[in-house]
Amino acid sequence: MTDSQHRQRGAGSLLVQWGIEQSDATGLPCYLQASEQGRRLYEHYGFQEIDTVEYNLSDYGLEGAEKMTEMLREPRTKSKAEAST
Repeated sequence: MTDSQHRQRGAGSLLVQWGIEQSDATGLPCYLQASEQGRRLYEHYGFQEIDTVEYNLSDYGLEGAEKMTEMLREPRTKSKAEAST
């Protein structure tokens, strides 16, 4: 989550890019739960929707509901030519 004062300034993208680099380097997939506000950012970086979960906020002493989208991005593997350089 990015503080509201810093949204639309690239902070979220920098964090997502770092995570993607780690995923690609280790060969492990990235999993996350995206809010409706953040979903578009993750789609831009290649995350795919795998499920949607709706939380009843009254379970947490709040009102309403919050929809979260479970998303996954598989690591990108380097080609043999890239790996040898």
